[in-house]
Amino acid sequence: MSAIRRRLSPPARIGLALLLAGFAAFRPSATQAAKISGRVLDPGGLPVSGIALLFVPDYLVTSHGEKTDAKGQFECALNLQASGGANPKVCVVARDSIRNLAAAEDIEEDTTTLELHLAAGLTVSGGVTDLSGKPLTNGTTAINLWIGNMGSPILSEGFKSDARGRFVIKALPANRRYWLWTTAPGYGSATQNIQISEAETNFIELEPFPLKLADHPLAGRVVDADDKPVAKARVHLNGVGQPSESVQTDTAGWFRFKGVCEGALHLFANVFAGGKSSYASVSAEAGDTNVVIVLGSNATGAPQRAKRPSLNGKPLPDLASVGLGAADIPKGKPLLICLFDIEQRPSRRFTRRLAERFDDLRQSDVVVVGVQAAAIADAVFKEWQADNAFPFPVGRTVDAAAAAKWAVEVESFPWMILTGADRKVVAEGFELEDLDAKLKPLKK
Repeated sequence: MSAIRRRLSPPARIGLALLLAGFAAFRPSATQAAKISGRVLDPGGLPVSGIALLFVPDYLVTSHGEKTDAKGQFECALNLQASGGANPKVCVVARDSIRNLAAAEDIEEDTTTLELHLAAGLTVSGGVTDLSGKPLTNGTTAINLWIGNMGSPILSEGFKSDARGRFVIKALPANRRYWLWTTAPGYGSATQNIQISEAETNFIELEPFPLKLADHPLAGRVVDADDKPVAKARVHLNGVGQPSESVQTDTAGWFRFKGVCEGALHLFANVFAGGKSSYASVSAEAGDTNVVIVLGSNATGAPQRAKRPSLNGKPLPDLASVGLGAADIPKGKPLLICLFDIEQRPSRRFTRRLAERFDDLRQSDVVVVGVQAAAIADAVFKEWQADNAFPFPVGRTVDAAAAAKWAVEVESFPWMILTGADRKVVAEGFELEDLDAKLKPLKK
């Protein structure tokens, strides 16, 4: 089960945690809910009344909506056994959004009393855009607090982007690790992690959240081990940059999502009936409309990057699909193409190594070009170009058009493609150390 949790997106991990907590609730527990009492004090040491207490994760709290009384005191009951694991961790958060103050304290199994001292809160600001950098005014950003190795919502409501696509979140406890998850109707999702210590500022301006357009269909059917349709099964969608949604199967076991983003994704289906749970997960591809999920197998499949057919022996696709023109690719010479993703460390390291070899390759009459093959925001790409003056032309895939799939749908980045002077592919997917051996047959 831990393997499933790691593969799910942040929102999906929360749903799975809640599901597991529900299962744990059916197990008899010999320990009663623990009583926790405490008080909230302002920066001057005075008690603060009317402060709402938030517990993360909140499913371990047996009562909700607690606020401090006139003396700044509060009391709550926790059911730590509901976590289903050893050494459960819970964090209690107090926020004064008007004065931008906040505090947080971890609760251990033996904790009975605690004090929360409000201090200057952390403010986080950011923006939501499409892949071209255009602001999205209907974005929603959720803030989540890391507890141990799991993130949980610190606030139930999301923060809407304004007319400029901007959002501001105030009164967050400092010295904590957070992740933010952003989405918008008709688009996918994006996440960022942040952490701040006492020595740093209490204001963080995040890079924009670029969202992919969710314009591909996805549908299928859930069946049991006897190939019979399963009605009212819940199907969860997960994938890097994908929307995080769930739908319910109809009476014939069919499900359909409104729209997903180009690329690979993962589906997790479950149904709970008669005191028993059955689940399964499968990999899929945007545009699939006949995905079959077999419940009862309890099998999982890790999502794989979409793979296109090999180009070996075939003419090279038109490089205009990645923004490279005739001036970038002189005719009559072998061509080396490097597909990469600048947001991945291996790609950044590889492009630097390739730049170091550029002069030698040019003297051998080998044309070199690079392609940023993964979709990123315009601002991020332009900033990278300004900071990295490579000696070879660099193109870019700007959308998920079919013409660019040859560059996007490779097994991993970085990815090299080598052609002869006739622009037929002679090798691809090899290491830089193997380049000389690949070039040898092309030399006259």
